[in-house]
Amino acid sequence: MTWISLGQFEVQQDWQSTATVQSEIFRISHRFDQNVSIRGVIAQGFEDEKVNIFSPRLFSYRNENEIFSFYFPSGMDEHSLYFRQLNSSVEGWFIEVEAFQGSPDDDLLNYLATRFGPNVTALYQTIKSGSVAASSISANINSSPFLYSNPNRKGATIWNNSTSNLFIDFDTEATTTEYAVKIPSHGYFELPFNYVGPIAGVWEVADGQAFIREFN
Repeated sequence: MTWISLGQFEVQQDWQSTATVQSEIFRISHRFDQNVSIRGVIAQGFEDEKVNIFSPRLFSYRNENEIFSFYFPSGMDEHSLYFRQLNSSVEGWFIEVEAFQGSPDDDLLNYLATRFGPNVTALYQTIKSGSVAASSISANINSSPFLYSNPNRKGATIWNNSTSNLFIDFDTEATTTEYAVKIPSHGYFELPFNYVGPIAGVWEVADGQAFIREFN
């Protein structure tokens, strides 16, 4: 099995990236000395005048190695693996990134059944939703629950219909200093990770509301 190291990185709030590669399979190992919950986003992408990411996924510190697959789009010469922290700048989270450079003959479940074939389709199912639950939350300077845990959730969107910034977290509470995502005035956020846990939000100023759509 052929893995090459793309380096060790401290995961921070700003986007970081590996060197450009043509790999589709990446292995992540973690090192973190603090006993706190910490989350991040990992995606494939490229940079021209600014960072462009696609297929973003949620990841977090864990003791086990993680393997991520990102289907390499036709027409692209190369891409990089991008990652950033969602917490408010927790220090000391290090990852090592490796890329699989083998062929089906080198295994890794025969290169995931020769590039994501029928034997591993359960890992790459197309996510579909047949129903949408609509709700709205009035702006509040105190944390409000936006969505509760829902194992049937396929996705969610939040539109900040307010003149104030909205801060959301993937937890039961959010603050303006401890949050995952800041949605600017009249901004839109799409949950891209198959996350089914709670979501909370809080505004700087109690003005307007958030319009939420949960896909089940």
